[in-house]
Amino acid sequence: MSIHHSTIFYHKWLFVLLLVFICSGCNRSSPEERISVSPTYPLSRKIIAYGVINVPYTKLNHEPDLTSSSFGYLRRGDFTKIIERRGFISQGKYDIWVMIEPSGWIREAEVDLYENEAQAYTAQQIHRAN
Repeated sequence: MSIHHSTIFYHKWLFVLLLVFICSGCNRSSPEERISVSPTYPLSRKIIAYGVINVPYTKLNHEPDLTSSSFGYLRRGDFTKIIERRGFISQGKYDIWVMIEPSGWIREAEVDLYENEAQAYTAQQIHRAN
């Protein structure tokens, strides 16, 4: 075998290996099949959101249930730190509840959620002005 033929043979194998390497890195799964974890997953940080109460007042409950005993109230414009978010079925109705710091549950519909403290404080000022 001449040097010219071995060089061509070498280049063909190099091309095939390069092609295999490139194709093996391709992701053939559709976007719906990929698994991703929410950036606000409870284990990612202690506070998953910040909130401002959006109703005249809401009960602060011991448990995420409309019939749960309450131990306080929050008023429109009150600032909260959200540490957990869950969906529950209460009295046959599905509802989303959030646990606020230090520990108490309110319905998510009664609080506006924000990604950071600055946004929540700005919203708080707007709620209190109204």
